[in-house]
Amino acid sequence: MDSKLRISYDPAANSIYVTVADGQYVGFGETLVGEDGTIIDTDAHGKPRGYEFLMVREKPLSLTNLPDQVAVALSDFISSGVLGAEDSVERQYEP
Repeated sequence: MDSKLRISYDPAANSIYVTVADGQYVGFGETLVGEDGTIIDTDAHGKPRGYEFLMVREKPLSLTNLPDQVAVALSDFISSGVLGAEDSVERQYEP
């Protein structure tokens, strides 16, 4: 996966959302919940469009079942200290 990623942190919702933007999506599919609680939004063909993580300040995120590009960008995003921010934070990551 070599796509642009947009990662948003919302301190009020205590959540992080990763948008995968590769321009090749076909409509909207369904929302799936992984065993680790990760919420995955898909397109009509089941291709992931975005990943949502809830209660991010209270529990560690599981990065093991994510595509490498998403896991690396998310790890970088979190290690930058955003979970201590009082306002929303958004960053772009490109391959």
